[in-house]
Amino acid sequence: MAAQRIRALVIEDDPAYARLLRLHLEASSYQVQHYDRGEAGLGAFEALDPDVVILDVMLPDMDGFEILRRIREHSSVPIIMLTSRGEERHKVQGLMLGADDYVTKSFSAAELLARLTTILRRARQGDLTIDLAASRVYRQGQPLALTATEFKLLAVLGENPGRVLVMDELLRRVWGTGYEGDGTLLRTTIGRLRRKLGDSPTGGLIQNIRGIGYSLEVGQPSPSPSGRGLG
Repeated sequence: MAAQRIRALVIEDDPAYARLLRLHLEASSYQVQHYDRGEAGLGAFEALDPDVVILDVMLPDMDGFEILRRIREHSSVPIIMLTSRGEERHKVQGLMLGADDYVTKSFSAAELLARLTTILRRARQGDLTIDLAASRVYRQGQPLALTATEFKLLAVLGENPGRVLVMDELLRRVWGTGYEGDGTLLRTTIGRLRRKLGDSPTGGLIQNIRGIGYSLEVGQPSPSPSGRGLG
């Protein structure tokens, strides 16, 4: 059976860039829907349920930041802001509003595709969504109430899906230097995190490799990282 294609919603009013995006995305097996107006793109968002949004900041009918804000009111779908603006303040504004990345229009196709791959890999872990920009976690579309430490631990595991991280590395990256060897602290936090994820005490998304460490086992990414349907 053929793999399900990644659905990309492109909201970009420049015809040349829109054609370029479609060309490279479709060559990489993305399914592309393009709109050159913000309102039309927003209207299509609900029906399309895209896996990723590529959003121009400057649109004829509305500000791209407003589109970003409205999408983020109900969805954690990965969003890349695309713009000719290179000013740091615009990048900061987009990231603060919940954008996952920010690419200027001098991008190469290889760079854009690499950024998309990274965002989709880190944002989607099966039916688990880790929204690094907003420090939020969703399981099957439902937000989870995690402490800052629990979120940091899950984020570290999520950045290395399928890789076993040894206990001392996890302790150092989450709690800092000096906590190496405190297996009880790590096991206790893993236990709380598993309960909040709905995992069993001994397995599920977080796997324990006895005497070595832990890994986040994700299998194939869920086709939709949006807040409406993650499983």
